[in-house]
Amino acid sequence: MSNTLCTAAEASALGVTVSQALLDAASVVIEKRTRKIFVQREVSERLDGWRKRINLQWRPIVSVESIEDPAGNTVLATDFFIDKDHGWVEHFGYFPIPMTEQGQKALWEVSYTAGRFATTADVTSDLKEACTRLAKWWADQPAGNVTSVQAGSLSVSYGAMLSGSILPGDVENLLAPYIGPW
Repeated sequence: MSNTLCTAAEASALGVTVSQALLDAASVVIEKRTRKIFVQREVSERLDGWRKRINLQWRPIVSVESIEDPAGNTVLATDFFIDKDHGWVEHFGYFPIPMTEQGQKALWEVSYTAGRFATTADVTSDLKEACTRLAKWWADQPAGNVTSVQAGSLSVSYGAMLSGSILPGDVENLLAPYIGPW
């Protein structure tokens, strides 16, 4: 996975032995939790038009490759500017209404590159540690925080999370600087 935050070799250097698959999954969860892409990659979203600003899901934005509707109409790069850190594209006028080939209202297909770091090697140590700790936590709890199981009429109990999050508290603390409105 090219967008992983930490490799198995880097985790091993931190004294943790976990599979690359767990590190890849931890990277995905961390990106979802922070609403940020850390290792740059191209993403695509479908969004409606006829507004001034299109808010994109992932940030920071590196570049916008294209904004196109199903009929092949495009918005020229000279017609908008990108607020990279806040994650939006703003038209100098208004984005036109995207149309299908039959002339019905549709959605814009926005293709863009987002991410803070060019490669996994560039990812900061706090994010690598958060990824490693989350992967290790999963490896140590293969039953997913289950505290008791009963076979007759099936009953499962889960342990309480201290931080009120789906992530362990130490991982949340490491991610805190990256969690925010943008």
